[in-house]
Amino acid sequence: MFRDHDLPICCLALPINPVHPDPARQQGLLAILRVSLRMARASGSPLVVSATGTYNPHSDWAPHQRNKTEAGFADCGRRSATSPTRPTTMARWS
Repeated sequence: MFRDHDLPICCLALPINPVHPDPARQQGLLAILRVSLRMARASGSPLVVSATGTYNPHSDWAPHQRNKTEAGFADCGRRSATSPTRPTTMARWS
């Protein structure tokens, strides 16, 4: 549709918290991600850009002490490995 008018969509932005500590909320957010991936494909966009998230149960963006721990990193890796929408790469913080 957009490409017909020479207006390609380079990416879709999806500012969600993919590592939300509440499993039910996280599953709902991952469902939104799956819909967004389908929308990106339908619009011709090669990318969906999201955030890293936080373990803070009261905010999708506020810091949490677990965010920068080895256990938190390992948990993100497990969640990503079992997710049907897992990223192809995952960068570590320094």
